[in-house]
Amino acid sequence: MKANDVYRDFVTDGVAASGKHQPKKAEIRELLTGYEATITAFTSNGGLIYDTRANLFADLAHAANTSAWVITDPTVGYNGIYRKVGASGAGSWSRVADLPYSFIRLNDAGAGTANAIVATSSIPLPASSSAALLVMNVFEANTGPVTIAANGAAAKPLKTNSGNDLAANYLTAGMMVSFIDDGTSFRLLSDVASAAIVAAADAARVAAEAAAASIDYLAVADRAALKAVDTSAHTAVFLKELGREGVFVWRSGNFTSLVSADVYEGIYVKADAVASSAGAWVRQRSDLDVWGTWFGAVADGGTIDNQPMIQSALNLIAGTCVRLGAGTWGSNAPMNVPNNGAIKGAGIGSTTIRAKSTGVNLVILNSRSTVSDVTLDGVTVDDVAGGGGVLFQGSYSTAENILSENHGFHGFAYNGGASNRNFQINTHSRNCGHRGTNMSEGSYGNIVDNYTAEDCKRAGLIVGYRSHDNVFTNIWIKNCDNVGLWIHMDCWNNVFTNVVLDTPSAAGKASPQLYVGAHTYDNQFVNFVIRGSSSRGIYLFNSATDHPELGTTDGPTERNIFRGFKIYGDGTANSDGIRLTTTDSQLVRNNVFDEFFIDNHADGVDQSDSGVSGQEYRNFKFGTITNKRFRGGDNSDRYKTAKLVNFEGVTGIGVLTAASNSLDAQPTLPATGVSVNNPYPFPVVIYIGGLAGTANVSINGANVASAPNDLGNGTHILPVGASITLSYTSGSPNWRWWAML
Repeated sequence: MKANDVYRDFVTDGVAASGKHQPKKAEIRELLTGYEATITAFTSNGGLIYDTRANLFADLAHAANTSAWVITDPTVGYNGIYRKVGASGAGSWSRVADLPYSFIRLNDAGAGTANAIVATSSIPLPASSSAALLVMNVFEANTGPVTIAANGAAAKPLKTNSGNDLAANYLTAGMMVSFIDDGTSFRLLSDVASAAIVAAADAARVAAEAAAASIDYLAVADRAALKAVDTSAHTAVFLKELGREGVFVWRSGNFTSLVSADVYEGIYVKADAVASSAGAWVRQRSDLDVWGTWFGAVADGGTIDNQPMIQSALNLIAGTCVRLGAGTWGSNAPMNVPNNGAIKGAGIGSTTIRAKSTGVNLVILNSRSTVSDVTLDGVTVDDVAGGGGVLFQGSYSTAENILSENHGFHGFAYNGGASNRNFQINTHSRNCGHRGTNMSEGSYGNIVDNYTAEDCKRAGLIVGYRSHDNVFTNIWIKNCDNVGLWIHMDCWNNVFTNVVLDTPSAAGKASPQLYVGAHTYDNQFVNFVIRGSSSRGIYLFNSATDHPELGTTDGPTERNIFRGFKIYGDGTANSDGIRLTTTDSQLVRNNVFDEFFIDNHADGVDQSDSGVSGQEYRNFKFGTITNKRFRGGDNSDRYKTAKLVNFEGVTGIGVLTAASNSLDAQPTLPATGVSVNNPYPFPVVIYIGGLAGTANVSINGANVASAPNDLGNGTHILPVGASITLSYTSGSPNWRWWAML
């Protein structure tokens, strides 16, 4: 029997999966008995014992191979078993082994630090691992992983029994710990944490027993039995009714209003023999949270209507959080969370609130109220019956960790200007008949972060007219039947960051993925990925918005910033990466597009009417574009005040503004084959239009579709002093000159 066997770490030596090994007393006795036998044999055969090594070295009058022990030398390392080398009267003593102590006491006198312990012992630690049990006092509590330097040797880490570093306060002042040296670290024989847990549990048990001894507890089966309890004989009762379990204490006082309000007897219960004006049974709680089951709510898969019970719980005490455990809870009406109230489930996929009829908004949030950690499940997706998951109706409220699905209208909705400065965090809309999130008209100051929408029929997210100063981050929208992200008319100062508008449904491919409506201005769109549209990646459209009944007015769509976009089409003919257009004599102007990559569209950028002007396009690159990287239609104003900087495939375009003489004094269209010089002190862009009815139109001998510096439909850059020769065999094309400044 060896110490390594008795004090091994695991049941099967070296196999952690076999479990922790607890030393057996019988084996310890056998090991120590062996040590005692060795000591007895040593001393009975004339063994020598010296207090110091110096005294041993001074005594050479012993034959070769004589053994001797040094046991109390002040230099700890000198203590040990020695063997005589050489004949009597000569030679020397050689240390050959450690003293055979089964355990060694180490002293932590505080010479080190809380996490770097310096300990000493009167006996040297064995050179071999696991040769002795080490016992040490703790001078002070640790604040992190611990090392021990014993008797001046190199420090080794002190590990738990399972081999982990010690957490803060694992060791406490005055504690005694036992461990062995496994060669690379000191390993505790038992987990201090386990002992602490046991001690804490024992202390809690004693405290509970003492408390129970001072209270006259009575257990009753249900509320009927609770009401019948003699309040003069018993003042504390444990209710065992399923779902309503808990301790009720008799309280004297006027509880009339509370008992009347608590119709489902979740907190306050009237005694049969005592008027509520004199007292009531009151449930004991550790905080403001209540459980829906206390009021009779049942997670039965959605069969019963739990709304009355949960609403009663919400209304009973101001600021209450109603907890709903795992399961499906049916509801036939909105759960209207009052100011400062909350509903909290056990997590998405664990707790589900399911509508029992169509047209139900499952949760209504007023001011500073919260719903979290639930799935909200409607019953219809028809875009007619209505109903939704969460309706924000006030300010500073939060919907967090919510999956809202299968609703007639919206997963999340905002009640216009009345719903402002709310938080929609880690929320998901799926399979909604209208919109995933509908931020109604006039909403402002709201934050939507980490939101996804999938399989919604109208839009994944819409920002209603006159909405402003809202922030949207980390948005993912996919497989919707219409627009992915829709910014309605008359919206301003909204910010959208880190947005993916993923492949729309087959029906949605005909719609723009990002729709920016009439009279929208000063909005920012940053870091977008748009995939799979057959229509337009970005669509800026302006029309008349002068609707007094809505409070909207006409105005330009302007000063919006689009930065960091990747737009991937599906190769459909007539599709655009970016499209800008107007009706009703309205304007789209002075918007900035920067850092774009557009692929697999017919046209990269299409700004196609005279109402579009002043855009700035910077840092554009393209993949496959089957038609034009930059298209402006056949109107003469298509480059008016446009600015292209680092626009792949377009060389030399700067700011294009109409010179004062650019239309009135531009050169007359020459006859075919006749050269015309640029007479201005600045380069110009010449637009060749009116190609219908003409044939074989070329610029400087090259067809307009492939002429150098061609921008499409015969637009040509003419440097200062350069000439242009326009050739055509029939018809009479138009041209317009614009200054490049």
